[in-house]
Amino acid sequence: MGEDTVPETNKTFVIGHRNPDSDSICSAIAYAELRRQQGLAGVKAARAGTINSQTQFVLDFLGIEVPKLLTDVHPRIKDVVTEKVISIHQSAPMSQALQLYHQYRIQMLPVVDDAGQAKGLLLLNQATELFLVPVEPEKLRRVQASISSIQSCLGATPQHLADPERVEVLDLHVGARREASFSRWVDEIIPQKTILITG
Repeated sequence: MGEDTVPETNKTFVIGHRNPDSDSICSAIAYAELRRQQGLAGVKAARAGTINSQTQFVLDFLGIEVPKLLTDVHPRIKDVVTEKVISIHQSAPMSQALQLYHQYRIQMLPVVDDAGQAKGLLLLNQATELFLVPVEPEKLRRVQASISSIQSCLGATPQHLADPERVEVLDLHVGARREASFSRWVDEIIPQKTILITG
């Protein structure tokens, strides 16, 4: 990779002391060249102050360009920001958010709409609290979801989907009952509003 093709944020600058003399400037130039010869791309000599007339004469005599002046080396947001932003759609199930937290080792997720516009920010501790804070047993069984989001959570293969994107309030139950109890329970539920887990 040529020196000119290395992004500015990926370059390594070799700098001498603040009020550079000839030794400081020449040392920075020589060390930067050494590191490039050793195969390290993007290494450049720089300076932290104005050069004196003697140093200017030496550089002119040798035909070497004056190193770039750097007055501030503090990192800026643009220097450390992540270019690939991991986001999540506002209608995605919470399980997908937890998967992204785990996969990318992140602590927050931008929430976006269909146009990719930011709608908010979901923090990891907010997501986990939904699963850890104790609530009434009846509320634990009640979920607001669409068939497609349930399918996504379970990684399931649908056999038949009717209006899969419609969001409804559903009651979640596990079919682990004795036969007689299960028969009575079936008579009491509303099938269209019930999620039954079997296996």
